[in-house]
Amino acid sequence: MKFPDLSINGLIAYWKMDEGVGTSIANGSINNNPGTLSGATWAAGKLLGNGVSFDGVNDVVTVTNNANLNFGSGDFTIALWFNGNSENGDMVAKMSTSAPISGWSVGTNIGDVQLFVQDDEGDQNTFSSGTLGADRWRFYACFRVGSDWTYVVDNTDPITASDTFVGTLSNVGNLTMGFNISGISDYYNGVVD
Repeated sequence: MKFPDLSINGLIAYWKMDEGVGTSIANGSINNNPGTLSGATWAAGKLLGNGVSFDGVNDVVTVTNNANLNFGSGDFTIALWFNGNSENGDMVAKMSTSAPISGWSVGTNIGDVQLFVQDDEGDQNTFSSGTLGADRWRFYACFRVGSDWTYVVDNTDPITASDTFVGTLSNVGNLTMGFNISGISDYYNGVVD
């Protein structure tokens, strides 16, 4: 599978998480979307440096809402490395905190990696990867092109599904790592890079 060059136009956020000290995560894209650690700590990452460790109790990284983090009804890609021992918890999410609930989250649920999406019309869907083992690095990516969602874990064959959403995934909630601010999931226990 070939992934796009990170220098191309349209990259909204790229958090390398290589700082290793402090409470700030820089955004490697041209957009201003830094993250702030709260309780989360630096740990060995998968790619050339550090990642962020979440304890599954109260750790979170918050990226303040920015219009460019809202995908609306357009195409987008989310990709990350993770190493977790969490049965349930969101690794990254962008959800609203009040009605109408809308947005997306990538997390674990009883050993599966799941992408959960809900538009502002109340339509929702969950795309599940199947059972995963814990305590090893995994790669996850999902792509939305039109009404088709494609997701892949590690180098397995991509899985594609369609939706019939008519609304938008945009919202005024912050992007969070380690927890879904809408409160519909648990804190994540593991490392994200």
